[in-house]
Amino acid sequence: MVALELQNPSYATPSFTNATGNGTDKWKDMSYADLANAYDRGVALQAAFGHINTDNPDLTRLRDGGGKVISYHGLADQLITPAGSLNYLARVADKMGGMDAVQAFNRLYLVPGMGHCAGVGTVSGSAGPAATANTVPLPAANQFFDALVAWVEKGTQPGPLMLKSADASVSMPICVHPQKATYKGSGSVTDGANYSCR
Repeated sequence: MVALELQNPSYATPSFTNATGNGTDKWKDMSYADLANAYDRGVALQAAFGHINTDNPDLTRLRDGGGKVISYHGLADQLITPAGSLNYLARVADKMGGMDAVQAFNRLYLVPGMGHCAGVGTVSGSAGPAATANTVPLPAANQFFDALVAWVEKGTQPGPLMLKSADASVSMPICVHPQKATYKGSGSVTDGANYSCR
């Protein structure tokens, strides 16, 4: 990305080769100030890149066209922090009339324990049993897609979604942000039926 922003292929990794030059990992020698400059250069080049940035908070055309968005982010994502998704949603709400107005067409789910690319985000927590596919409830392969299809095709607005661990021994609801799953005070803490969204 930095090589593209700076229009200099030497900043790319050695696997990048083309007629104008090859990558030599020059990005590894950059300071924070250099990275900030590269970012600024990338923003200045948006028109040349076909306005590739995906952080425009004005979703008027999507909303007015009847579009729907379901996004999700793992709270244990090791590579991309969930704060970016939260910041973007807040900016959309500021631009589009508040959170209630935005949730008419755009829902965000935050998934505890989920790492980058949908796996378990850690193998050892600070307390309790090791986090594994059998101890951390994660979304099923098509769970968000199926909710989106039901919303678009049947008008069924997505609410809490029940997640299950790989062996189905642990379940937990995830709620539409800003709600959070809250333990009701009795019953097994590994049974999603004992939680509600508040």
